[in-house]
Amino acid sequence: MKHLKTISALLIGAALFVGCSNNATVPSVSKTVSKSCSTELGAMKMKFTISASSKDAKIDHVQTGIEMPFSVIKELAGMTDVSDEEFKATAQQDAEIYKQSVASEFDVDVESVEAEFTEDSIKLSVDIDDMDQFYEIADLPEDTELIFKDVVEKLEAQEGLTCE
Repeated sequence: MKHLKTISALLIGAALFVGCSNNATVPSVSKTVSKSCSTELGAMKMKFTISASSKDAKIDHVQTGIEMPFSVIKELAGMTDVSDEEFKATAQQDAEIYKQSVASEFDVDVESVEAEFTEDSIKLSVDIDDMDQFYEIADLPEDTELIFKDVVEKLEAQEGLTCE
């Protein structure tokens, strides 16, 4: 779990490099748009999706996901002598601890963190619809305009991010 802060910093960094913009928001009549980007930190994967009502609108939703293989968690916890099955069972029992850790990092209620267990990893996700909360989490000035198309352009130019 030591790397959770680093992973969180990646998401916050992705928001911070967008910077302030004085672009006027031009309403559009198109459907909701979204863009997902992912990166890997060692064996851990982080994915985030941004959404807006149109490409010219401000981002109105951010969804983050962190996938951590049990092998990495076992190593960080110093539990390499525990079988994979035993560790998976323990991890499932400790799901609330993982959720609390992520909730603390993103400064959200633990109820807003979802945990999913696969055969070899745990996936934790957080949905942020309150963009005021996102500005606070990312420590962005309130006048920062996160216009979808501008953010996407900058995300796609970032080395280490794969966007689709």
